[in-house]
Amino acid sequence: MRTAADPSRPVYAYLTYVDGDGESHTEEAVLASFGAVPPQDAVRVSLAKPFDGCQPAEEHRGVLAGRGNCTFLQKALAAESASAPLLVVASNVSLPAWRGGAWSMGCTSVEQVTMGSSNLSVVAVMVPQDAGARIRDALRDAKEANVTASVALLKSPFVDGSAFVLLFLALATLGLGSAWSRAEDYGLCIHRINAAQRRRRLREERRRRLGAAASRRRGEGSEEGESEDEDDDEQYNTSLEVTPRTAACFVVFASTMLVTLYFLISDVMYAVVLAFFAIAAAIAFAAFLRFFVGSLLFERALGIEDWHVWVSQDDTPSSPQAERKDEDGNAAEEDESAEASEEVQALLQSLGKQNEDSTQGKRWSEMAQGWARSFVGPAGISVMDATCAVLAIGTTVAWLVCRSTVVAHSDATGGLAPAYASDPTMCAVEAAAWVLQDLVGVSFMAHVLRGIRLPNLKVACILLPCCFLYDVFWVFIQPLLLGGKSVMVSVATGQGRSSSHASGTLPMLLTVPRLNSPLGGYSLLGYGDVVLPGLLIAFTLRRDLWARLRASAERRFGGAGRAEHQLTEIGVDDPPKDVLLRLLAAQGTASGGTRSYAIPCVAAYVMGLALTFIALKLNVGGQRGQPALLYLVPSTLGVVSFEAIRRGEWRGLWSGDAARGIVIKLKERHNAASV
Repeated sequence: MRTAADPSRPVYAYLTYVDGDGESHTEEAVLASFGAVPPQDAVRVSLAKPFDGCQPAEEHRGVLAGRGNCTFLQKALAAESASAPLLVVASNVSLPAWRGGAWSMGCTSVEQVTMGSSNLSVVAVMVPQDAGARIRDALRDAKEANVTASVALLKSPFVDGSAFVLLFLALATLGLGSAWSRAEDYGLCIHRINAAQRRRRLREERRRRLGAAASRRRGEGSEEGESEDEDDDEQYNTSLEVTPRTAACFVVFASTMLVTLYFLISDVMYAVVLAFFAIAAAIAFAAFLRFFVGSLLFERALGIEDWHVWVSQDDTPSSPQAERKDEDGNAAEEDESAEASEEVQALLQSLGKQNEDSTQGKRWSEMAQGWARSFVGPAGISVMDATCAVLAIGTTVAWLVCRSTVVAHSDATGGLAPAYASDPTMCAVEAAAWVLQDLVGVSFMAHVLRGIRLPNLKVACILLPCCFLYDVFWVFIQPLLLGGKSVMVSVATGQGRSSSHASGTLPMLLTVPRLNSPLGGYSLLGYGDVVLPGLLIAFTLRRDLWARLRASAERRFGGAGRAEHQLTEIGVDDPPKDVLLRLLAAQGTASGGTRSYAIPCVAAYVMGLALTFIALKLNVGGQRGQPALLYLVPSTLGVVSFEAIRRGEWRGLWSGDAARGIVIKLKERHNAASV
C-alpha cells in the first residue's frame, strides 16, 4: 500500500533541459515524495545503463531512466550511490504530469521511506512518456556531451481568479435568496390584508342584501368562507420556519447521511443522489424563473401580464377589478356556484359533448379533455408557468448530458480534464457543464433561502454553532480520531470509502475552473457554506425591511392615541399598502433604529470566505478541503450579535419581534376593521 505524502512537501515542478544546439526546453514534472527538494542547479545528464535505472549510474551526473523493473526508491538509491544529483524518470503514460489524474512518485512501504528518505540528497522527478522521449532523443543527438537539466518548483498564485468568481456567485445567491425571502414575507402580509378586506366586503354585502337576520342564519356559511381564506393563506405561505428542535436534529441527520454515503456510495447510489438533486433543482429553477423573470421583470417592470390558455368558458380568470365588482354585485350567486364541484362540471360537459358526437373516438377524446380540464382547473394553464417549467427542465437535462459526457471522457482518459484535450468540442462541453451546474445551483440555493427561515436569533445561535461543530469534526477531528482521509472530503469528491467507481464529484457544489493556476482543476464551494450563513443574512434583511416600514409608518401616521384612531380609519377599499402602514403605526415601532444589519453581516461573510481561501492555500489541517463554516459562522453570527448588543436591540432580535410583520385578523368593532 502507498503511504500518504507529506502535505507540506511540494509536488509539482518544472524540468528545464538544454539540448546540444543550446536550445532550452521546459517539461512538466512531478516531484518524488522522498529525496531533496528543488531548486536544483543545472547538471549534465546521461542515460541510465541499463535504461531502467536500477543499477548505479555514471558518477556525478544526472540520470534519465525509464519506469519499471524496480521501485522509485531503488532507482533513487542507485543514483545516490553514484553521487548523481538528479534522477529523471520517464513515465510509461503520456498524460500531462500536472493534470492527468493521480500522478505520484512515492514508495510502497513505510520501511522504504524510513530507510531512504533521511539520507537521500538526490532530486527525483518524473516526467510524462512523451517528455522522456524528447529528452532521450536530445541526449542521443548530442551524444550526451552538452545536455544539461535543472529543476524548479512550480509557483502558483497565492489567490486564484476562480476564488473571486466563487465569491461573486455566493454573494449573488445570498442577495437573490434573501431578497426573495423578504419579498415573500412582505407579500404574505399584503395577501392577508387583501383576504381580510375581501371577507369584510362579503359580510357587508350579505347584510345589505339579506338583512341582519338572514346574515345570522348564514353564519355557518360565513365561517366556511373564512376557513377557505385561511386555507388559501396556508397555500400562499410555503416557507418553513426552523425550530430549536429542528436545528439540533439537523446535525444528527446530516452526520447520518454523510456516513451512509461514505460507506454505501457507488455508481448506483450516486445515480440516485444525482436524480433526486436534478428533480429538486428543476423545481427550484422553475420557481426562480417565475419570480425573478416572470413576476419582477415581465409583470412589474415591463407591464406584461400573464395570460392563460385552455381556460374554461364557465369560469375564466378575471382581473382584480372584475373580481371586486363581482364580489360587490353578485355575492349571493358566488355562494351558490361555489357549491358545485369542478369535477362534476367537467364530467357534465364531457357527457354533453358525447351526445353531440357520433363517433366513439370523438367521445373518448372529449372525455379525456374533460378530465384534463378538471385536473388543470378552470383557470387554465399559465403561459409563464409553463414556459418557466419547460426552460427549467431543458436546462437541467442539458446539464446532466454535459456532466455525463465530461465524466465519461475523464474515465476514458485516466482523469484528463476535457479543457486540456485536443478536441475543442470537449472543451465547450466542459465549460457548459460547470456553467449550467452553477446556474442551477444558484437558483436551488436561492429557493432554499426563500423557503426556509430563521424566526429569531435564538434559533440562529443554535443552528449555526451546531453546523460549525459538524463541519470542523468531519474535516479535522474525525481524521485524527479514526485515521485516514476526511469522510466529508471523500464524499464531496465522490469517492466514499472506496474510489473504485468514477462518477465525479457530488453535484451540491459551486464549481469554477482555476483561472491562473497551471495545475488546472476546479475551485469548489459547498452549498451549505452559502445556505447556512445565508439564512442569517435573510433574517437580517427581513428585520431591515420591517424596521424601515415601521419607521415610515411612524412618520406618516404616528401620534398620540394612534392605536384607536388609526384602526377606526381603516376601510375595506383602502390600498393594502396604506392599510399595512396604519396597522404598523397602531402596533407601534419596535425598539431600535433603522440601521441595517444585513450590510455588516454580508461584509462579515466576505471576510469569512476570504479567510477560508487563505486557509485553503496554507493547507491548514493537512486536508485537501477546508471547513468553511469554521470561518463563516463566527464572522457572521459574531458580527450580528455584537451589533445587536451594541445597539441595545438584542431582545428584539432574540425573540424575532424585530424581524416579524403583522398577523391580520379582521373582527367587527364599531363597524370598523381592526387587528
